[in-house]
Parts: sequence; C-alpha cells; structure tokens
Amino acid sequence: MLVYSIVPGLDELGFIFVFWLVTILYLSGIFVMSVMVSSFAKTSGMSFIYSLLLFLLLTGVIYSTGNFAVDVVMGPKPSMNSDTMEVDEYYEQSSAYYQKQMELTHLVYYVSMDTNYRKVGIALTEPERHLIDQSGNQNNPDCPEPKLFDLLGGLWGGYILFLIVYPVIFFGIAYVRFMRMDLR
Repeated sequence: MLVYSIVPGLDELGFIFVFWLVTILYLSGIFVMSVMVSSFAKTSGMSFIYSLLLFLLLTGVIYSTGNFAVDVVMGPKPSMNSDTMEVDEYYEQSSAYYQKQMELTHLVYYVSMDTNYRKVGIALTEPERHLIDQSGNQNNPDCPEPKLFDLLGGLWGGYILFLIVYPVIFFGIAYVRFMRMDLR
C-alpha cells in the first residue's frame, strides 16, 4: 500500500492488524498440527508426510466432500405431492429441510481450517462485500461503512472461534503424547 502512496487510516490499520492476528492463528494451527503429528510418527520423514496429508485433509478434502456428505445425510428434498399435501405443509417441510441443510453445511465449513481463514479474510479485506453477502440484499450498493468490532462480532461465534480451537486441540493432543513418551 505504501508503494502506491496509500496511507491507511486508523480504521484500516485495525482491519490490517486483526487480519495479521488471524493469519498468525491460522499458521500456528498448521504448525501445532505438525508438532502433534511428529509426536505420533516414528521418523521425521514420515512426520512430514503425515503432516502434509492431514493438512490436505483439513483444508481441501473436508471442504470439497462436505457438501456431498451433507446431501447424503439429508436425503431427498421434500417434493410437492399434489394429492395429499397442501402448500403450507410443503412450505414447512421444505423450510425445515433447508434450515437443517444450512446448519450442516456451516458445520462442515467450521471443521475446515482453510474455510475459516478464507471467510474471516474476506470479511476483513472486503467488509462491504461481506455485509452484502450476509444481508442477502444485492440491490443496495450503498451499505454503511462497517465497523471492525461489529464485523468481528458476527464472525466470532464460528470462524474465529474454530481458528482458536484448532491449535488448542492439536497442542493438547501433542502435550499428552509427549508426556506419555516421557513416562515410559
């Protein structure tokens, strides 16, 4: 930004600082995951391979197969049976179905480390687009300037929390494993 003579204001500096913290959380999750895997592997080469495989699983495979798994778990979509079903009953069944589908899809997104980082990164680097996506109102280009704490409040319950939980869980597993190795 400084190359193009763009000097960020205090609000932009807050967004940049929080994005930096989120990036540190993401990278620490990957590092601690590698430490955890090294506590289970016999050699450093196998630890590296297992770390790469677990990283690919947590970033790519879960996200790409998650929607398919949600569709399999949810089963067939409700259909309008004109003989026995009224419109109100169909509306209730379809809204319940799509609500459960959305909840399961968000659960899959929360489990994927890469999706958590991507969602928070988009919200911090393009807050207007994030607010338009969240409100669902594509026709109103005149959104108010989003505030950092309001934006973080909406992201805290899911995406940022899981970015914190991953390193804690991985470190806990690695700590227990290293303590068991010391006791032998």
